[in-house]
Amino acid sequence: MPEPQRYRVEDVHEFCCTVLEKLNVPPENAKEVGDCLLQADLRGVDSHGVIRLSIYAGRIRKGVINPRAAPRVVRTHAAAALMDGDNGLGAIVGSRAMEKAIDLAATAGMGFVGVRRTNHFGIASFYVQKALRHGLIGCAASNAPPHMAPFGGRARFLGTNPFSVGIASAKESPVLFDASTRVVAR
Repeated sequence: MPEPQRYRVEDVHEFCCTVLEKLNVPPENAKEVGDCLLQADLRGVDSHGVIRLSIYAGRIRKGVINPRAAPRVVRTHAAAALMDGDNGLGAIVGSRAMEKAIDLAATAGMGFVGVRRTNHFGIASFYVQKALRHGLIGCAASNAPPHMAPFGGRARFLGTNPFSVGIASAKESPVLFDASTRVVAR
């Protein structure tokens, strides 16, 4: 069996960006998606790492994902908003949603942003860490299609529904939890 290959993180990130940019993803968005994919691999969540790049590329080629999406807030209130993802890459839409939630929290004390019309967003902790960098408590969650049967059931009914929460601390390292309702992604 051949030896496993090792690559520098910077080179893998550059590869991800190059692939996405060739598919008409703007450079700053390609960087964000590359960051999300690499963070998954570096945290040991291989099912959501760079292995997903070819899936994203295929979906862009098929027109399932809009590579130049312009996520926008379609409704807003004091501490809540609804964002339309324009069928964009999940890492881009998720990042914009967390940025909006952080902005809402700055004025209202908390912020909640729901998102519609987006795609696979990777590991939920990627977005929670954005809130932690602002000294906030952050939460991120996503729905998922049915992949598993409930206890005692025979048919797929429940999604893996990832959930992450992070709690910032002034004196200690933050607490960061990221999980789904299943041991593995599929």
